[in-house]
Amino acid sequence: MKKGYYFILEGTEYCGKDAQCELLEKALLKLGNDVVVTREPGGTPEAEKIRDILKNPNLKHNFLADICLFEAARSYVVSDFILPAIAQGKIVLSKRSHYSTDIYQGYLDEFVTDENRAEVLYLISTFNRIALAGLKPSGAYILDLTVEEVFRRRASTDRSADRFDDKDRSIHEKLIEGYRRLKLIYPNEIEIINSERPREIVHQEILQKVLKIIERDK
Repeated sequence: MKKGYYFILEGTEYCGKDAQCELLEKALLKLGNDVVVTREPGGTPEAEKIRDILKNPNLKHNFLADICLFEAARSYVVSDFILPAIAQGKIVLSKRSHYSTDIYQGYLDEFVTDENRAEVLYLISTFNRIALAGLKPSGAYILDLTVEEVFRRRASTDRSADRFDDKDRSIHEKLIEGYRRLKLIYPNEIEIINSERPREIVHQEILQKVLKIIERDK
């Protein structure tokens, strides 16, 4: 049986994850690979219901409840979708992952302060480790862009905003910086991709990196 793989596309709002995931899926399918796509939160019926709660701006949210919901959704998609697909020799592409929880809940949540940050990050790390059940990415690609480009893209899109989109400039700056810092925390897992370039150029860079990993195992 062919070896399975798990690749992650990550980044701040408006970085182009959906478009790059679609391009990557099409390219890998064209090369004869068995490819499936998922997202976090979501990816299974149960996880999608949790996603609806998390993305709803009209519901009351708090730090601990959100972490528990994200990790519950993660546990569903990992155990019921990602791990079985890998075991079947498929290539799994995921839009977002546990890295998002590191950033959004570990650094941006208003509950987090300099005094409790270490405890919070330890809590998130522990939950992630349990929910991931030993799963590690074959490759993880953070689509990087400047805050100016975030707002340019936001102004030109007609997508409906959710509670994660509705943030001011300082929050987006923290998001971008947080994602860049992940490279220092996970140097062997994460690569930073400049996503301000034309879409096809970004796609080709990601595709070549993915193919290099797959070819290495042949």
